Amino acid sequence: MIRARIVGMGHLSATLRRLRADRSAAVADAVSAGARDVHDAAVRNLPRRSGRLARRVTVETTPDGLAATVGTELDYGTFLELGTRRMAARPWLRPAFLVLRGRLRARLARAAAGAVGRG
Repeated sequence: MIRARIVGMGHLSATLRRLRADRSAAVADAVSAGARDVHDAAVRNLPRRSGRLARRVTVETTPDGLAATVGTELDYGTFLELGTRRMAARPWLRPAFLVLRGRLRARLARAAAGAVGRG
């Protein structure tokens, strides 16, 4: 199983937990949107054969919406990402995250600033 998890920094998470749920909704939306972006980029990075792996890449968010996991339960997703002793790695998940990392940070920062800044 391979998964990438998007989480906020400790201080940001602590601050957001102190906010009422309606104030952190913008942050939860930003986390969800960022996870969908990573999902879409990761699926585009997959080598195409049958398309089964692409259909099995999922996004799961925590109940509070402040963390999300993008990944698959299919073992060969891990084999592609990390390689095996008989097959070179063909990363598809980590590169998707790395390309989007700056945009994800900016999106989360804007949402957190808006949540904290509201009266």
